[in-house]
Amino acid sequence: MAHNPSLPIPPSATVVPAHEYYRNANYTSASRPRTLGSSSNKSPNHTTENPSEASSTTKYRRQRRGSHDDKTSKPRRFLIDVDETQRLILEQEDTDGDFQITVNDLGPKVITLGTADSAGFNKYDIRGTYMLSNLLQELSLAQDYGRKYVVLDEARLNENPVDRLSRMIRHHFWDGLTRRIDAEGLELISNDPKNRSRNTAPRIYVPYGEDEVLEYYNKVKVSKPSLNLEVEQLPKDITPQYVQSINEKPGILALAMTKHVDEEGHGTLKGVPFVVPGGRFNEMYGWDSYFESLGLLVDGRLELAKGMVDNFVYEIQHYGKILNANRSYYLARTQPPFLTDMMLKVFDRLPPSLEAENKQWLATTLTAAIKEYLTVWMSEPRYDPETGLSRFYSQGCGMPPETEATHFDHVIKPFADDMGLSIQEYGKRYNADIATVDLNALLYKYEMDIGEIIQSFFGDSFETPFFESYETLSLKEEEGGGGGDNVVHTSAEWFERARVRQEKLNHYCWNEEKGMFFDYDTRLKAMGTYESVTTFYTMWAGCAD
Repeated sequence: MAHNPSLPIPPSATVVPAHEYYRNANYTSASRPRTLGSSSNKSPNHTTENPSEASSTTKYRRQRRGSHDDKTSKPRRFLIDVDETQRLILEQEDTDGDFQITVNDLGPKVITLGTADSAGFNKYDIRGTYMLSNLLQELSLAQDYGRKYVVLDEARLNENPVDRLSRMIRHHFWDGLTRRIDAEGLELISNDPKNRSRNTAPRIYVPYGEDEVLEYYNKVKVSKPSLNLEVEQLPKDITPQYVQSINEKPGILALAMTKHVDEEGHGTLKGVPFVVPGGRFNEMYGWDSYFESLGLLVDGRLELAKGMVDNFVYEIQHYGKILNANRSYYLARTQPPFLTDMMLKVFDRLPPSLEAENKQWLATTLTAAIKEYLTVWMSEPRYDPETGLSRFYSQGCGMPPETEATHFDHVIKPFADDMGLSIQEYGKRYNADIATVDLNALLYKYEMDIGEIIQSFFGDSFETPFFESYETLSLKEEEGGGGGDNVVHTSAEWFERARVRQEKLNHYCWNEEKGMFFDYDTRLKAMGTYESVTTFYTMWAGCAD
């Protein structure tokens, strides 16, 4: 058999993202070798012609490594029939049938591939769980880009695991987890694995007053009848009772949109993209988004991280808070607040050439953060005026519909037994009245961040609308005025808020004997005894002495 001349090896083939690697002829071009075609139904490492036909007692026959391994000092590249090789790997190695190769699989953990330089004539064994798992992943990526035959670099199979994971996150996972709520993205984002109601039609809820957005989604409903989309508008006042009333009609909540001009010159709206956690969590979550944004910034995805801040601002403006997530059944719940740190990290990376635009963006996000702080965390029922601390205190009615009623029983039961309570009684007594260390440390961080932003970027004077809170209403009553006027904020007042909260944390939550912070029960007026890693929030936020 005549060998093909050596194929050129493109530079940095290992780190090239799949959309380039499997679409670029320089990386993957090769005519189909006869060696693959003549053995398409045989596994080189199995005693039967088809591994799927082997009995449970069949022994795998491994060849001696020196008898057929290609010997070369050059980086190896393999000629691969994508579909056939994938079939062989799954039949031979995926013994638990989960379409993955892991340490739990009981196959021989070896498969033979033909080298590209020999047109598939010389063979080399790919051995071990890690390389086989990577091979299966690369074959799946090749299929995604329509490849039937590929030239694959060995370096992509034995790549350093940390480097490979980082590269896959940077080039593939972020894109796979990115969503938009518009005509192009509605089908994907509407899917809700947590929806156990009988009404599973895709549904979107639009905030009160967003008439242009409502009109847009109604047009999508007409133009894409296959979606079977239902469009609902939320009332102006969203009460816990209303949220409970739509539990049997769950839907996605609209997020921020931007105006664009389409190919025909017509104005249209596009959803601002965001990242979801994945799996059954197919929506934009609160504190998950903060940690996702840190990774996005490391990987240079500034616009996506900025868009997630913009979506949080939209939630505060239209839903009154940063939601647990943007599904209808989360409307009465929020999550640990990280917005100020998130927006500062994005702001620090915005192009310096757009100084005026960047400052306007910071002003918009700062206004939203102040509104969230005052109307959510410093208002009833979350704010406790006696201690000056805040609580999570969900305003929802009943069991969260996305949670199975007995989902946490095995976790709660030992604690309920210790107190001589049933699980139901324990659930009613616990949680709502707890001023947690983590929440108050995060709010201290808010107070310090807001003060520093006002001082550093706005000349120590920042004007916002009047936002009702326990504190601001008390001040208005003392001054004999009502709400509705604009308010000028200074750094001094925010630093004072931080000082007071730090003092309250030390008084109510610090246990000198244990050397730790503990949550405080505002109803029982007692410090908790449960040791939690959340004590370290105080170190991150800077409020631990």
